[in-house]
Amino acid sequence: MATFIVRIGLKNGCEAEFERIVGEIYVATHRDEPGCRRYEYYRCQTPGHYYCLLSFDRYEDFLIHQTSDHHEKDAKRLVEIIETFEMEWLDPMITDARVTADGFKPTTASGPPEDADALTLHYASQFEVQVATWWAAMRRAA
Repeated sequence: MATFIVRIGLKNGCEAEFERIVGEIYVATHRDEPGCRRYEYYRCQTPGHYYCLLSFDRYEDFLIHQTSDHHEKDAKRLVEIIETFEMEWLDPMITDARVTADGFKPTTASGPPEDADALTLHYASQFEVQVATWWAAMRRAA
């Protein structure tokens, strides 16, 4: 799996446009991407800031999402209105044979497919999975 959270800060006054754009991407992602398990947006208490929580069955499914027509259609406009973008890979806690993020598995590092095109390679280099070393000691088989 590949799970991460992003904290997004927008340029002043761009909230409505951001919500419109990501709303369209949200619908298309859930409709067209069977490898996407979770794709959710949350408004922060800080004005103009959002969280996005995403989880994919495989890292390759994340790359499919990033390079999809519905994502690429508005990617340039999103880059123009986003001021800060802080991405962090996540790992679900597993305690007493229970996964606290129900049904989710640990994030695993994997590269792009061998036959990846240039756009996929771009996103793979920009968003390489970072598995924290301290997680290994905390992981136990479910």
